[in-house]
Order: sequence, then structure tokens, then C-alpha cells
Amino acid sequence: MKSKSILKPDDEAMIQKIVELVAEQTYIPVKDILGKSRREDIVDSRHLCWFFAVKHGRLPLTAAARHFGVHHGAVIHALKNLSYRILLHRNKKMERDMRFIAKELKCAELAESLEVNIHDHAIVAGKA
Repeated sequence: MKSKSILKPDDEAMIQKIVELVAEQTYIPVKDILGKSRREDIVDSRHLCWFFAVKHGRLPLTAAARHFGVHHGAVIHALKNLSYRILLHRNKKMERDMRFIAKELKCAELAESLEVNIHDHAIVAGKA
């Protein structure tokens, strides 16, 4: 998708802040986060950006997807599987990154809600 969504200046600034925070916390350059690389660490950072843009910024999925130049299905997939991705990081780095970013954005309730989700998935994964 080449077209960018028409976002309010406040939304643009919020997305820029999210991307910069994620880039700083994960040590992934902004240009890589906004790029098309499928390298795992870059994808994880990109998914964190999408999560915070939709959940914290309360952007519609389609607007966030258009802004990042992806199909809205990619954003839906990322949001559904983020808790699984966090579980896969045995060293808990992704979870720590997410908590730090949530704290910086002053939206700690998002990290707490994800923690409940992670716990639910861990129980399901334990039974499988």
C-alpha cells in the first residue's frame, strides 16, 4: 500500500513519539522499524509500534495500517499474536521493553492488560 492515511497532526506526533521510543528502547533504527525487513527483532519492534498506536493512540486499525504502509490484516495479526511473541522471548526483554514504553507513554494499564493476556496464553500453552 502506498497511500498514507490522513491523520490529524496530533496523531502524527503521537505515532512519531511511539516509533522513537520503541527505536530507543529496542536499539532498532527508526528507518528499519518503518521499513519492510522481516528480521525477527525488527518485526517485534514494528509490532510494538502498531500495538501502541492502536491501543494507546486509539487509532483505527485501518488508519494505523495505512500510516505504516501495510494491510490492516497485518496489524490485526500482530495484535493477536503479540502476547505469544512476548512468551517466546525467554529472557523477557520484549516484555521489559513494552513495560518501559507503556510507562513513558503513561499508559501502564496497557502493559497490565497484556500481562493478563500473557498469563492466559501461558496456561493454554501449558495444556497443549
